[in-house]
Amino acid sequence: AFFMNSSGFGTDVSSIYQSNEELTLSDGILSLCGGESYFQLVGDNVEIHGITNGTPVIWNGGNQTSLLSGYIVLNDIEIQHNSIHFENSNITIENIDITDSSSPLQLYQSTLQGSDVFLTNNTSVEGGGIHLQASTLYLEDSEILSNTADSGGAIYASTSSLQIVDSKL
Repeated sequence: AFFMNSSGFGTDVSSIYQSNEELTLSDGILSLCGGESYFQLVGDNVEIHGITNGTPVIWNGGNQTSLLSGYIVLNDIEIQHNSIHFENSNITIENIDITDSSSPLQLYQSTLQGSDVFLTNNTSVEGGGIHLQASTLYLEDSEILSNTADSGGAIYASTSSLQIVDSKL
């Protein structure tokens, strides 16, 4: 894994992302190569890109919660055993699979625009796939299937707006 900050300085973070430690990043791009990585992320204004080269990129959160804020981009990644909490965020996600996670996507005062997002076999008390509070969600060409929750098996929304196009719930 390699992180490049907004000033163009790069850092190899491979030792952290294989050890299930907390990774704190700000203002830059994290590139994950094919294979499985284990880390909890605290990030602000971060893009996370999977570079597959034919091998899926898997972010395994070790059943921890990652905290993200600001401008966030996630693409070409499989996410497992990870709860991602977005607060005051503007999020773009594309080509993401999220499975076997507890409370996989939690949005608070945030906006998420996603395409080709697949959430399956996740669980939560509220929103087995996505939990929204004072947030906006736009999804297209996505699937939120086989998730469970006490309230909102696919999506739980409180004082939020949703637009879902060409998707399966």
